[in-house]
Amino acid sequence: SDVCSSDLDRAQIAVLVFSGPKDWSAYRRCTGSTVDKVDLASDCNIVWVSHFTTDAAGIIMALGNQPWPKATTLTSAALATAGAELRTGRASAQSVVIVITDGKPMNPRKTFQAALQLRRKARLLWVPVTRYAPLRQIKAWASRPVADNVLVLPDFKELVTKATLNKVIADACPVVE
Repeated sequence: SDVCSSDLDRAQIAVLVFSGPKDWSAYRRCTGSTVDKVDLASDCNIVWVSHFTTDAAGIIMALGNQPWPKATTLTSAALATAGAELRTGRASAQSVVIVITDGKPMNPRKTFQAALQLRRKARLLWVPVTRYAPLRQIKAWASRPVADNVLVLPDFKELVTKATLNKVIADACPVVE
């Protein structure tokens, strides 16, 4: 949220790393199919690297220390979790959610529903990485216009290039001062 502030030092950023459950019992807890209490981190592999903060350098350091979760992809729960975080952001700020994903979600229908809910609160920009990401579906989940809200990358090496970072910022921000 607020990544396009004219005062970038005040931009609030939150980072969520997500994967998915490792077994069906955890999946049922993560999707609300059981009455068992869910732990987002251990059951669903959804971990907050940082809630909203203006400390971009701290987020970068924390994200660099975050292991790759290597499990399924529970995108719908990650989108819902990001949507809940938006309530703690500044009401006057433009909210932008950037989803970087490399795989197919466990439940495309629930992901579509979660994306529609989130698009009511924020702009939803997708960065699918690798050929395994479902591009046709991602285009349906993204905010409109799709050309400004979907940035396809062939691999993760491309993600950290200056050109890609500039493109993500340009796509996310209508005006960068």
